[in-house]
Amino acid sequence: MTNAYAVHHADFLHQFVAKEQKKRQKPTSLTAKEHAKNRSQLRSVKLVKPNYAFETKVNISGICKKWTHYCTEMELGDSKTTLKNVTRNITMYFVHFVCERYSIESSGTSAEYIRQFQMLYTTVTGQYMDRNDSKQVYNYHNNVLVPHFGLRAPNIDGKPVLNVEVVGVSPSQQGVPSS
Repeated sequence: MTNAYAVHHADFLHQFVAKEQKKRQKPTSLTAKEHAKNRSQLRSVKLVKPNYAFETKVNISGICKKWTHYCTEMELGDSKTTLKNVTRNITMYFVHFVCERYSIESSGTSAEYIRQFQMLYTTVTGQYMDRNDSKQVYNYHNNVLVPHFGLRAPNIDGKPVLNVEVVGVSPSQQGVPSS
């Protein structure tokens, strides 16, 4: 039995050392000319588009549908063109529209819609939303929309956390020695 332990221990050590050596391997350094070439190529890059997770893409498509609905209802014209030329006040009223038309009860949910709208803006325009405009949208959200629509704070009415007695787990199943 002790021999099996030594063999497995040795196998583990060999695998560990192999992984560490693989991690340490770095590509060869670039020359000064290659660095200069990369810098010149990066000069023309305005934004490296993020590679969003599948769930994030689903969220962006959902906010895109809401944006299209908003543009149609408010008669703003083509939603893509409007998004490219969006102003702070249009963004604020879009958030108002979403809070008014959709069943939103939490300020965390409406703030998430703002974040998703910012991702939609970045995806369509290829640039980030102006930071000052974003701050003003969040201020409008927190100081006007939350009180107006009576949005609760995030996770206030969340699901209760179960304790051990409710679940019916004995102390021995928890890894706690019984007294």
